[in-house]
Amino acid sequence: MKLQQSDEEVARLIHEATLFYAKNYDLKTWRVGRGGSDKLFLGSATNRKCRFCRRSEPDVSFRNNAHAIPEALGNNTVFSNFECDVCNQEFGDTIENDFGNWFLPRRMLAGLKGKNKYPKIKSKDRKSRLDWRDTGLHVDNADESDFFIADEESKTLKLNLDVPSYIPINVWRAFVKMGISLVDESRYRYFSDAVAWVKGDLKPDERVRTWPIQSYAMPGPSKITDVTIAMLYRNNDWLKLPYAMLLINYGIHSFQVHIPSSAKDFMVEDGGIDMPLVPMFSAADIKQYGVPQLIELDFSGDQVVKGERFTFRGTYSGVTEL
Repeated sequence: MKLQQSDEEVARLIHEATLFYAKNYDLKTWRVGRGGSDKLFLGSATNRKCRFCRRSEPDVSFRNNAHAIPEALGNNTVFSNFECDVCNQEFGDTIENDFGNWFLPRRMLAGLKGKNKYPKIKSKDRKSRLDWRDTGLHVDNADESDFFIADEESKTLKLNLDVPSYIPINVWRAFVKMGISLVDESRYRYFSDAVAWVKGDLKPDERVRTWPIQSYAMPGPSKITDVTIAMLYRNNDWLKLPYAMLLINYGIHSFQVHIPSSAKDFMVEDGGIDMPLVPMFSAADIKQYGVPQLIELDFSGDQVVKGERFTFRGTYSGVTEL
């Protein structure tokens, strides 16, 4: 989607993308959040078997409530009966910890609560701080700091936030793990290679074929209420399209994640995928706020990333000095 396209052209492209997914994919959605919704447990509470280690009771226990979507995404609604306590602890200590670190600035800006409160971010020198309150986004900014820069004339702002250390490949695995947690029981058998990759159990001569995560954000104000999660399944095995995708949308930000399946992705060519993104913004949103920024996320690295900064540019309606 290009900046110079007319309103009519933008509306046409969104309409065509909507028709593309309606024709080629089946969709299942969940809304996750902390708004008092009833808890949903995926899978049977009896005769449980873990999706990730394939063990069952009494070899492993299932006492803890395993979040199908990490709590860092505001989830206190959708849980999995397919994840044993051993794997739950392992993921929490590794890939989901890395995901939480990488996602922290994004979670902060979206106002996504954790267990009972909003996250806070401090600058490296600990002189500036950003946090959410009931009245909105609150900034304590030190003099001559580039932590927070606001232009009152244009109503634009820029935030430079420090990202806690993380391992990129673990963030990618955490995204894919969410999809595997949500996959229907009837389709789970198609994802054995993805499960092995998430667990780190692939043999040296094995690889999983997947495509980079697509991230896109609207440059307007966040409209966060709940997080929408969706799984999309291709409805025709002869199409040269990915079989399964995870979609995450919160406020002004979306992620589109390929969930690899060697059993079902055999028709997809290595050279790339020619398909539109799932349209999560309306033509009216784009006209008001501008064209969404698309980023292809590179999580291929296996070394710890330290000292990274996340830069956010956006708009605001007003500033109140305290």
